[in-house]
Amino acid sequence: MAASSWLTTPLAATAVLQHLLTAYPLHSQTRCEYLTSGLHHHYLVTDGELRYVCRVYRRIWRSHAAALDELDLLDQLRQQAAPVAYPIAANNQHRAIEIETPQGRTTLALFQFAPGNAPGPAITLEQARQLGQATAQLHRTMSHVVTQQQRQILDFSYLFDQSLQILATQLPPAAQSELEGQCVKLQQRIPKLPTHSPYFGLIHGDINLKNIHFTAQSLLFIDFDQCGPGWYAFEIGKFCHAISHLAARQQLQQSFLQAYQGVRPLSMMERDAIGFFVPLAHLWIMAIHAYNADYLGPHLTAEFWQNKLRRWNALLAAALRRHSH
Repeated sequence: MAASSWLTTPLAATAVLQHLLTAYPLHSQTRCEYLTSGLHHHYLVTDGELRYVCRVYRRIWRSHAAALDELDLLDQLRQQAAPVAYPIAANNQHRAIEIETPQGRTTLALFQFAPGNAPGPAITLEQARQLGQATAQLHRTMSHVVTQQQRQILDFSYLFDQSLQILATQLPPAAQSELEGQCVKLQQRIPKLPTHSPYFGLIHGDINLKNIHFTAQSLLFIDFDQCGPGWYAFEIGKFCHAISHLAARQQLQQSFLQAYQGVRPLSMMERDAIGFFVPLAHLWIMAIHAYNADYLGPHLTAEFWQNKLRRWNALLAAALRRHSH
């Protein structure tokens, strides 16, 4: 991992619209407005009664090849009727285009607009049940998808070693040393799941309270930016991390897991690993912030890192306590 400030500010919506009108089958009266920025920049595109979301990738975070692999995955999932927000084909039938910007060349893609709303911290037990069932079905579907393998493999080398390497650029030496020792302890305790089927395969990578949209009848997965080969149990652990601050977290986790196992039963070793994957997910999230430090800028204060490390300590202690013999 290496940080960079490439494309730190969004492109003007007017510039994005010009690229869209040139490359996609849109009407001349189409409107484009800035929507939000996460690790990439997003725009709301309105073409009459149709709505789309345009993503302008930050190439330092995702190469063109990695972006295309994500989009190809989504298109294959669409063909298998999986509930995902999929890319819209450009005039040349490609799933994305490359554009020139004042800060260099990058990737632009247009997505189906996701109806409904993300649950956020108000997620209900019924929504957790629906999500557990849908996640298991998604994992089964993704096991049949073939990609060009341009996505990062979410194994221990990446989640532990590379995370610690990039965090060393942001943390004081004493904090980094303590973190490294804690990671050794955590890695020793995590069950050694195989890195092959049926334990390991393509996963969404970031199922949280923002990346699912619920409607009255269904749900839709969005934002596969962190997808890649990984443990299915880690996917569940990352969801458990997303709800770990909620008062009803135990009931939500139970509802999710029961529904998940109704579709895709987990082995005892996988169930044991989930609790340890919760702090590991937090470590990875800290590393993503550190990787994008130039881009995130003033947000990453000393207080920010202290709060992140405090949360890490709490999650690690809970995992070790829960699984103590």
